[in-house]
Amino acid sequence: MAEFNDNPDKLRHHELSYILAKEWSNQDREFDILSEEEKEEILYAVRYHWDDMAEDYPLANILRDADKLDMYGDIGVKRAREFYKDDNDFKNNLKDNLARVEKIKTRIAKKIIEENNLLGPLNTSLRGASPVITGRETKQSPE
Repeated sequence: MAEFNDNPDKLRHHELSYILAKEWSNQDREFDILSEEEKEEILYAVRYHWDDMAEDYPLANILRDADKLDMYGDIGVKRAREFYKDDNDFKNNLKDNLARVEKIKTRIAKKIIEENNLLGPLNTSLRGASPVITGRETKQSPE
């Protein structure tokens, strides 16, 4: 996972995002329109958007699901291939991502996955065929 270059403590992206969002919310007067409770909810969602068990605020589910959508579809396969050079690691990542789909909580995220067949490219890649990306559609390459 790519993290900020200037990160001597090696914090994960959700913690770095939380720190930056907290500083931003304290310094930018645009945040004055929010109550302290609303700011707390936003910061909670940013900090715990990676955690499937973070349930204190519904906003955390929305942010978490939105953050996960890019691990599906053609872009999810492309990102996995770029990050995992070893075929076994690549396939294990795709399997893990397919298993995580059951943790998607929001109705709209589920609808986006279904209507756009975002699981198809992962399944195609696991069967060993490379997806051929042409615009929005994915076709299986000849073997």
